[in-house]
Amino acid sequence: LPATIGTAGQVLKNSSTPGTLEFGSGGGVLQVKQLRKGDTTSTATVVTDNSFTSAAEFLSLAITPSAASSYIHVTGMLHIVHFQDYAGHYWLTYNHSGISEKMIAGNSQTSRRRTGRAEMGSNATTDIPLAGSLDILFAPNTTNEITVKIRAATSNAAKPIYLNQTTAGTSDADDGGNPLSTLTLTEIAGSISPNITDSTIYEGT
Repeated sequence: LPATIGTAGQVLKNSSTPGTLEFGSGGGVLQVKQLRKGDTTSTATVVTDNSFTSAAEFLSLAITPSAASSYIHVTGMLHIVHFQDYAGHYWLTYNHSGISEKMIAGNSQTSRRRTGRAEMGSNATTDIPLAGSLDILFAPNTTNEITVKIRAATSNAAKPIYLNQTTAGTSDADDGGNPLSTLTLTEIAGSISPNITDSTIYEGT
């Protein structure tokens, strides 16, 4: 083929005109990044309103979209633990050089928007709950590097929130053993027409 036809990574496919071919994207997934975190983290940072940028960073991962039309699919596994009283909560956020950091959260309580909560039962000192899952799609509309974060906070400084450990840091034979948490970013091609339907969702600063 002439060197001027097509670009790197494209494939030949049927066009909208019967019997003809054209160059285009070979699939919907363009790239995947994953963070696997096995160390422990905790914070006593207090946030009781929408000041999510004040919350501690538990996980952070960057991705640079290959096209402004791409979507980013965020998945992950979170082992977050909080005491049974007061509230532990976290936010999925993203930002890049062209915007202020944004959260994606439920919007039923507009003064306290949260992506997730992490209260535990009476055995929080020795038990870790089943992993919480992440599954969120967003359209950043940029080719700038995007940083996606999980930020966490508590509503009472005496009741911290923890990642990958019990509230007591249990390590004995009966209740010890720390898990891992993950954050995965997948770039999805806009050419396959991803669709997001929101119901009482807030995406903004």
